[in-house]
Amino acid sequence: SDFVINSQNYTVFHFSDYRWKDQGYAMVNEYYPTIAPLLDEEFRTIYNLTYRTFSDNDNVDTARFRSAVWHYVHRVQGIFH
Repeated sequence: SDFVINSQNYTVFHFSDYRWKDQGYAMVNEYYPTIAPLLDEEFRTIYNLTYRTFSDNDNVDTARFRSAVWHYVHRVQGIFH
């Protein structure tokens, strides 16, 4: 189920409190320097991945749909934008 923003059992992680580019990459790079660029590339690929199709329709701009899925997955994982 989705995370409840005002839950008494946990706090919600706010996306604006942390940035992969600023904090995450640097931290991973400090301990695993060979992994940080690979993760960075993986995140970019996942975010931008598209076959430009939706159902039986071709040449569709799926950016808004992919963004909605990206934000929903974050929300389900307790990350609030």
